[in-house]
Amino acid sequence: MAEVTIDRESPITSEEDFKNVLTSIRRAGENQAVRIQRVLEYGFDQFEAHGNTSPLSCALTACVGVKSLATNTLKGYLAAAGFNPVRDSKNKGAWVVRKSKKVEYSRPDARWDQFDNVAQVQLIDVVKVLKSTHTRIDKGRDQDAKRHIDPSQDELAKVALDKVATLVAELESMGIKVPATNVA
Repeated sequence: MAEVTIDRESPITSEEDFKNVLTSIRRAGENQAVRIQRVLEYGFDQFEAHGNTSPLSCALTACVGVKSLATNTLKGYLAAAGFNPVRDSKNKGAWVVRKSKKVEYSRPDARWDQFDNVAQVQLIDVVKVLKSTHTRIDKGRDQDAKRHIDPSQDELAKVALDKVATLVAELESMGIKVPATNVA
């Protein structure tokens, strides 16, 4: 990234200049948010008409390059609309927006800059967490593995594995469907 220098040639010399610059900054930010929304709407139109997510990918890539933009809000906005924004593995610095397999597409009603990213609920699949924990502990008991459990905690690992297996069995006995696992 190119080095940015501070412009000291045109300093603010009065309260009026100061207020004018602040007003200009606010307006520029508002205009930028509106222009980004127009680009997103075009991207949604292209997705709806042709299944094409390239305009959304290009928009996100352009926005991520601007440090002053709330790109996490933009990514959350796209995710809530039913897309999965991910870094492009082939092109450093670029992003790819794909249709989510987990979330149904729904065109947002609000503007991206008014989207409440924090209010989006992140669902936790308890069974996946249990399976992941069981697998990590089980693999970690192999002392030849790259990542392994401290030998002094092997007994604790055995107890944890038994507890997870017992919990899965209890869930099944309560009629809660538990996907097939190697937990037993």
